[in-house]
Amino acid sequence: MNTWSAKEVATFLEGVSDHRHADLYTFLALTGCRRGEALGLRWRDLELDRNMAVIRQQIGKVSGKVVIGSTKDNKGHTVALDPGLVGRLKDWRKAQDRERELLGQGYDDTDLVFANADGTYIYPKVIALRAAR
Repeated sequence: MNTWSAKEVATFLEGVSDHRHADLYTFLALTGCRRGEALGLRWRDLELDRNMAVIRQQIGKVSGKVVIGSTKDNKGHTVALDPGLVGRLKDWRKAQDRERELLGQGYDDTDLVFANADGTYIYPKVIALRAAR
């Protein structure tokens, strides 16, 4: 497995800073969570006042179908959140609330932290990060 250096991560995050998924990429980079765990993260699983997230579910692909289910160990785990990331997540929540207002009945409130503009889950294959070596 190839991993990025701190400089490569910083360069990547700078390059995607205006992308819709910038906060998701930052979350992945700062927490070390798996892609499916981040995509399955719900707002109710965050304890922003305590700078923590409890990873309880993940989104993955099984036999060609996207599924939402428990984590690999079926137990979940707690992840510490950097204060800067907590601030970004709070701002992201406000942006997501605006999207919910704009779409009204068309918004699918899945409670996912990282979701499409209509509230639906993000297909895991959309978020693929690979170090170019």
